Amino acid sequence: MRRTIKNWLRDRRGAASIECALGTVVMVAASFIALELYRQVNTQVKVTHAAVTLAEYASQDTDIQALFVDKLAEFLHTEQFNPANAAFIVSAVRQDPTTPTLLWTHEALFGPQATARLTSCSRITQGGVATLPTALALTPGEVVIIAESCVEQTTANTTRVLYSYYITPSRAPSAPNLI
Repeated sequence: MRRTIKNWLRDRRGAASIECALGTVVMVAASFIALELYRQVNTQVKVTHAAVTLAEYASQDTDIQALFVDKLAEFLHTEQFNPANAAFIVSAVRQDPTTPTLLWTHEALFGPQATARLTSCSRITQGGVATLPTALALTPGEVVIIAESCVEQTTANTTRVLYSYYITPSRAPSAPNLI
C-alpha cells in the first residue's frame, strides 16, 4: 500500500493535459481581447480617413455642391461603416480679427437609426459657432475647411461613438460657398 501512494504522487501523466487546458483558455481569451482592440482601432482609422477625405475634397472647390458632400459621405458610409450609424459634418470657417466665423456647415446622417445625437457629437462647429483648437494659429481672413466624422459602433454588449476631425486650409481662390 505504501508503494502505491508513492507511485501515485510521482505520476505526472495528467499534468501536461491540465497545463494545455489552462493555456488554451488563456490564449482564447487573449485572442478575443486582441480582436476587439483591432476592430476598434481599425474603425477609428476609418473614421479619421473619412474626415480627411471630406475635408480634402471640400477644400478644393470654390462652390462646393451640397449634393456632392452628401454623395461622398454616403459613399464613405456604404463602403466603410455600413450598417453603423454615422454623421458627417463639413464646415467652412473664416478667421476674423478676433474670433472665427462660421461661413457654412453641412450635415449628412446615415444609418438605420441615425439621430440628432450623432450630430451633437460635433465638437468644433456645434450650435452654429466655431470653436477652433487653441493650437491652430490662423491669420485674419484665412478660411479653413473642417470635416468631422462621428460613427456609432455597436458590438455585442456595448455602443461606442467614435469621433475624428480634420482641418485643412481652403485651396479655392476665394472662400468656398456651399450651394
